[in-house]
Amino acid sequence: MFLEVSASYRVSGLYRGVWYQPVEHYALLGRSFMNISGISAVRCSVRCLSHHECFSFNYDHTNQVCQMNNASAEHVCENLQGMLNVSHYDATAKPMSCQNNASSNVKSAPLKACWGFEKLGLEDGSIPDESLSASSNWELNFFSIAAGGRLNKIPTGSYIGAWCPSVADTNQWIQVDLGNPTYVTGVLTQGRYGKFAQWVTTYKVQFEPPSPAGLVDVKDKLCQTQIFNGNTDKNSIVEGRFFKPVLAVKIRIVPVKCVSGLYRGVWYQPVEHNALLGRSFMNISGISAVRCSVRCLSHHGCFSFNYDHIDQVCQMNNASAEHVSCDNFQGMPYFSYYDATAKPKTCQINSVSGNGKCAPLQAGFVSEKLGLEDGSIPDESLSASSNWNDGYYVSTPAAGRLNKIPPDDKTIGAWHARVKDTNQWIQVDLGNPTYVTGVLTQGRYGGYPTLVTEYKVQFEPPSPACLVYVKDQFGQTQIFNGNTDQNSIVERRFFEPVLAVKIRIVPVAWNNAIALRFELIGCN
Repeated sequence: MFLEVSASYRVSGLYRGVWYQPVEHYALLGRSFMNISGISAVRCSVRCLSHHECFSFNYDHTNQVCQMNNASAEHVCENLQGMLNVSHYDATAKPMSCQNNASSNVKSAPLKACWGFEKLGLEDGSIPDESLSASSNWELNFFSIAAGGRLNKIPTGSYIGAWCPSVADTNQWIQVDLGNPTYVTGVLTQGRYGKFAQWVTTYKVQFEPPSPAGLVDVKDKLCQTQIFNGNTDKNSIVEGRFFKPVLAVKIRIVPVKCVSGLYRGVWYQPVEHNALLGRSFMNISGISAVRCSVRCLSHHGCFSFNYDHIDQVCQMNNASAEHVSCDNFQGMPYFSYYDATAKPKTCQINSVSGNGKCAPLQAGFVSEKLGLEDGSIPDESLSASSNWNDGYYVSTPAAGRLNKIPPDDKTIGAWHARVKDTNQWIQVDLGNPTYVTGVLTQGRYGGYPTLVTEYKVQFEPPSPACLVYVKDQFGQTQIFNGNTDQNSIVERRFFEPVLAVKIRIVPVAWNNAIALRFELIGCN
């Protein structure tokens, strides 16, 4: 049986199952490692399932003795022998029992016992809403309830498409009260339904056995708390199977790690010298605006942020101008306001009233080409370390525009460096600070097959500074894979968007010679 839950936590499904069919008047001999007297067969099954060495048990109905075995009939079928008033129960995930083989003189042949695995009722609603509870629920602007965590649940109104706690830490949980003791063998999970890329990547499971004893962690084969791998995207269903079934009246899912997605391809235009007041829930000092944006986008409670350029303070807000009265949006020197919603709204000063009040202004942006291909970035904004010119064939930085076709036979169909070393580069002056999220590249148009196979990217931030390399997720200079032929367009995204006034492409490896056509993508 599987439990189903979803969480942005969507966490998921229990299999309602049948316990293993006992083999009456039989016992597995010679493999017992523990005897417990005076308990029922059901209690014996619980003790077996909670012990990492127990794979089966014999139950003596006359003397009420539980004999736990370190093997099952799947492993040693010849040890299964007839014994009056004793039943053998198999506790492996793939149970086998044995039955007499008339032709083999009490020797036995394996017989597969039937098991029906099925969802326990979260997805179809047979487990009622009041049976679900959670450590906390998100209640700002949008609402989450434990019942939102059902598998494949689609939200209505202002409800979040998953269970989503109010804080992101490892003390959060969602719980199902099964009502009756039920054998549970695993969990099905999903991420949050809708536009936000949020899901649980690892989690653990706790259960409450029928005897009131508090919650117990589900264990792995080494008797350690089992950590289950969750989701890698928000919609796929991932099954996490327990090492052994558990007999439970309650199941609790405890997220260990989660992902809250950065929207690649969307960035937000800052509103300079303004801030959204009264909605800050966290301040972080000593980080850049770009780092602040990453922190905001990775926190499910952050919808916008103010950045204090003087003191380098990031103020994360639990609302945006889309959610609150624009009266909260006020002029503040040396601050910038960034909207981090999927459909951001900013505010601008209403010049009619002139009183500092503001009216909402839609400011949604998609990642787009920045103007090399269409010529909106002028030729004089491009420069290079060197250009090929042998008196017959000529290259210029302007020839490095994406999809550029040379005007004549003497012009090379790409930017082509004069020498072949790793000190060569081509650079774009963007004029104004611009968020750049990636690069599109091609090789040389026509002629000799020359292309760049690997490159690095440098950028110059708005404050006068040296060029800085674009970094990967480990803080190392990112090496981008380039082209494998002359004409295909290869897109490479940065790990984080960069705010830049200049972008420089630095070839690292090439085929035959350094030749490149390219375009920048980002938010103008």
